[in-house]
Amino acid sequence: EWCADWYDSESYGGDSKTDPTGASSSDERVGRGGSWHNGAIGCRSAQRGSCDPNGPKGRGVLGFRFVLGRQATPASVSNENSDVAWNAVSKAGTRKVLTVDGVEYAFRYCPSGTFTMGSSTGEKGRDDERRHIVMMSGFWMLETEVTLEMWRSFVEATDYKMESPKGYVFNVATSELELDPQYTWENPGFEQTASHPVTLIDYAGAVAFCEWLSRKTNLSLRLPTEAEWEYACRAGSETAYSFGENRDDLAIYGNACDLSVKLKFPDWETGFTDDGYVFTSPARSFKPNAWGLYDMHGNAAELCAPALDAPLVFPSEKELRLAEYYDSLAWVARGGSYESDKSDCRSASRVAPSLLPDDVVGFRLALVPDDETPPYNENADLSPTDDAESSETSEEPPIRD
Repeated sequence: EWCADWYDSESYGGDSKTDPTGASSSDERVGRGGSWHNGAIGCRSAQRGSCDPNGPKGRGVLGFRFVLGRQATPASVSNENSDVAWNAVSKAGTRKVLTVDGVEYAFRYCPSGTFTMGSSTGEKGRDDERRHIVMMSGFWMLETEVTLEMWRSFVEATDYKMESPKGYVFNVATSELELDPQYTWENPGFEQTASHPVTLIDYAGAVAFCEWLSRKTNLSLRLPTEAEWEYACRAGSETAYSFGENRDDLAIYGNACDLSVKLKFPDWETGFTDDGYVFTSPARSFKPNAWGLYDMHGNAAELCAPALDAPLVFPSEKELRLAEYYDSLAWVARGGSYESDKSDCRSASRVAPSLLPDDVVGFRLALVPDDETPPYNENADLSPTDDAESSETSEEPPIRD
């Protein structure tokens, strides 16, 4: 059987090595295991043969088999905490960093466990959030939302062009929501730095980013499911927010619609705390949750992978032109944004974002070791169903209504 190694007696043996690959070059490749043509000695476990890969193929005695596994990590990718394997069972909040083309992607480990997904009937702002028990396998979640630096690295490497040519933004001058092609992820209508969350990205773009980074790292990276997102957001908590029930503490943990917005837009209905940001804020500007994840409440609402009954079908140009705000049935955004009231920033809150890019919507990544499930068509229907519980509506209407 052909082997990947080049044949070179000088490089074989010697000091013990981890996953040796033999010589870097030679005239012949290694053949192993013997054949129907060999006697017992030629079929020994340690026997090595060789053959010119460009010459005659060995009188009908050479075949091959293949290995299914991770490829070697490309030279442009490096790991911090490389002693912690991606598929190892780790402590909650364990931090591991990938560096890809000079850009760092920090992940936090979310261990396997069971949690109650959804909200209680008495939770202020509750909507379609039926409570149910969910069992989770371990996975890694990006420590921050995908930043402008991360997205720009992808665009420069691939020359990616979004399918959706324009998106919704808030016009500061008119205080109105507008659809205008001049606004893009590079120019959302407000100032941003490389560490701000990227917004005005359509769903197809988020998927393309995940697939690109998966190819670069040979790891399974994708949008989180709703269950994965809420499990990571809660980080073991059972309260309305990962930090507890006190809504005023949101100004410590996240960027939502509050006094900083009202000072600029006096007619808006906002909360009575001040987080210091009118629009998006740089990553890590607020306190993280118990597992070290930042901006799980507010800043940019985060796209999640659709459930089984919502197949991933990107809208056509005609559908894009006819799209109304909040008309999407195919995907969900979680966590609320800088424009959201406190109810929409709860751990259980669910919002259906527009089909078009939006300056309040971004995304983050889930890294799922040895993921064998379809990355954008999960094997669980997470959509809520009617139950005996009654629901209460928020006393604070959504800002965009």
